[in-house]
Amino acid sequence: MFPYSKVRERIVRNLPYSPSAFTGISSLEVMGLPQISYVDHCFTTTPDPTPEDEESIAWTAMSAYTGGSDTTIAAIKTAFHAASLHLEAQALAQSELDQIVGQERMPEMNDRPNLPYVTAFVNECMRLIPVVPIGNKSSTQLPKPSFRVPIKLAVRSTAIPRRAMEDETIGDNMLRDPDIYESPLSFDPARFLPETGTPTHPDIKGRSGLAIGSLSYGFSRRICPDMHLADSGVWLYVSTLLWAFQVSMVDDDGSIVKDKAAKWESVQFSSGAIQYPLPFKVKLVSRSSAVENLLRNA
Repeated sequence: MFPYSKVRERIVRNLPYSPSAFTGISSLEVMGLPQISYVDHCFTTTPDPTPEDEESIAWTAMSAYTGGSDTTIAAIKTAFHAASLHLEAQALAQSELDQIVGQERMPEMNDRPNLPYVTAFVNECMRLIPVVPIGNKSSTQLPKPSFRVPIKLAVRSTAIPRRAMEDETIGDNMLRDPDIYESPLSFDPARFLPETGTPTHPDIKGRSGLAIGSLSYGFSRRICPDMHLADSGVWLYVSTLLWAFQVSMVDDDGSIVKDKAAKWESVQFSSGAIQYPLPFKVKLVSRSSAVENLLRNA
């Protein structure tokens, strides 16, 4: 057993939380400004909250914010990168959005069942460049047999084999498995369309509604408890991006990159536990004046 677990538990349990979020909501109400938030919804549905209720609301609000501040952003960066290089796939997704959503409103979660190609686009982003590619190596053995350390705490130790971080169990061995995915290094959202026989890895059968191409949510008891919120958030952001903008990758001089193959070979990705493309330049152009006006007034 990890010898400091009791100390960690005591520290976490005694962490104070700030009521500033609640004060901020009250200030908005006094000013007459509209507010739509998770915290506001919780208080609306819990008219007489106890101190325990307030603490639960504060902690869950914080975890929803911090839990996706790195992983969700990484997935969105990958989607930007994919859209900027694969203009044909981007155009197909935008055509579907124009037919189903139009340009008088933004995409909503209710649109998802009617946007199979957009969903396939997101799935392919998550498959080709998984956010957390190393899999479920939750612990590793250190020199002393009685002392085990979670790998997230030990990755900087010289006692940890370098391969523990380099072996992309999910990325290389599963989501780019040629026995399951034809041309696994190609970006092809069509592979996830229902009519093409959506490839399903045997370890993730039954996760209907999720980005089936992504195993970065983990497995079994260590599966991400927030995976449904994360999956919905990424889908909504990417669908809105494709609905609103024409995305193109540009060189240092601002010219649109046409030699996509050469550019893909030069792409660099982060080397840590969370994977995302390193900074690159893109050009965003509003797809219509109606979209631009809607964004300005949103």
